[in-house]
Amino acid sequence: MNDGKTDEMDRLERSEHELRERIKELNCLYGISKIAEIPEITVGELLQETVELIPPAFQYPEITTARIMYDGSTYKTVMFKETRWKLLRQVTIAGKRLTFEVFYLEDKQFLEFEELLVTDIVNRLQVIIHNKEEMKKQLLDARLRALSELNKQLEARVLDRADISDIDEVDRQIISLLRQDGRMKLVDLGNNLIVKGKEGYSHVGVKNRLMKLIDNDTIRIQSNVNLMKFRAVIGILLLETETNDAAARIIKKYGDCPRILFAFRTCGSFDLVFGIVAENIENLEKIINSRSPRCESGIRATMSLVSPMMLSPRFIPTRYFSASTSETFPCGLNAISEKGETLGETCPGCPSMLNYFKKEESR
Repeated sequence: MNDGKTDEMDRLERSEHELRERIKELNCLYGISKIAEIPEITVGELLQETVELIPPAFQYPEITTARIMYDGSTYKTVMFKETRWKLLRQVTIAGKRLTFEVFYLEDKQFLEFEELLVTDIVNRLQVIIHNKEEMKKQLLDARLRALSELNKQLEARVLDRADISDIDEVDRQIISLLRQDGRMKLVDLGNNLIVKGKEGYSHVGVKNRLMKLIDNDTIRIQSNVNLMKFRAVIGILLLETETNDAAARIIKKYGDCPRILFAFRTCGSFDLVFGIVAENIENLEKIINSRSPRCESGIRATMSLVSPMMLSPRFIPTRYFSASTSETFPCGLNAISEKGETLGETCPGCPSMLNYFKKEESR
């Protein structure tokens, strides 16, 4: 009778032990699945995290070590040691060999379920890494297509432009004189020109040349502002967009924003560069974090730089002091939120709005 009870207790203990082992294995597989769901995780990070999940999933965690080798890199547990007691699985992923090894530091026998677990992990890693490699390839292809399209657009624009060396000496002198004094009279411009070794040029000739430069969009006579006179702060915003369409949409939306000093398309890690002006660091942070191109959809990565002082040139063209009586910002945002609260709580507002600078004076 006692022998029967003892056998039953032994059977229950074995069942409980096996159940605990299965739970450990399931926790390991669940952990790998959760790690794989992290969008930004790299293959290397995935494999290192996977290795660290192995010892707790085995029956002797304290003497279990693991190692994964893939694409020239090795990922292993802390205090890793290679021994003759091991499980080994290998698989090829996109032409690259993945080697998965689990070692016991002592002479212990691996359970059948542990062997199946290693096989299951390797199969899962094969699928996960293959999908990541495919996604990486698709993103790269999309990036290359966007760069190709941008290159075509740039080539078209370049072909539509004159070479900078084509501008003649008289026009160059006119531009140089106007850069020094944009209010210079036509007569004074003519008197300061040197043509074919002789001083002087008729004011009619100067006018004709000047109008031609303006009409063909070579120059624009306008007021430039010394922003440092107002202790303005300038931020540089670098953006990597997901597609060429996203970049075009963002440029169009912020093309007339008074806070945007400049916008560039580039070929490199970042494909958009914006210069942003604000009254102080606090306002600049609000703008960048809540009302800037950085907040738009279609952005893959961003970087921002802040400069409390613009060294050169001192005077730059800016729409910062443009005036408007509208209640709508140039970017399309309304001056009043849907709740009836001013945007000033999350955004300092737009310089083009009526009474904006009176508001600044009252602060």
